[in-house]
Amino acid sequence: MSDIYLLGVDIGTTSVKVGIFDIKGGLRGFASTSYQLEHPQIGWVEISPSKWWRGFLESFEIATRRAK
Repeated sequence: MSDIYLLGVDIGTTSVKVGIFDIKGGLRGFASTSYQLEHPQIGWVEISPSKWWRGFLESFEIATRRAK
């Protein structure tokens, strides 16, 4: 088995998704972490980049554990 893995990251509107794949494209581990959007005024939607970062770190850790 190869020790080469590929990382896929999707930073979306309400969640971060992380997939870890083997070199043949097989899914080895996956995780998704959601976050709440902020609505400072009517019709506005915001999100702090720190929420994206924390969501990525959490999803990456879980997906990595599942890939073993």
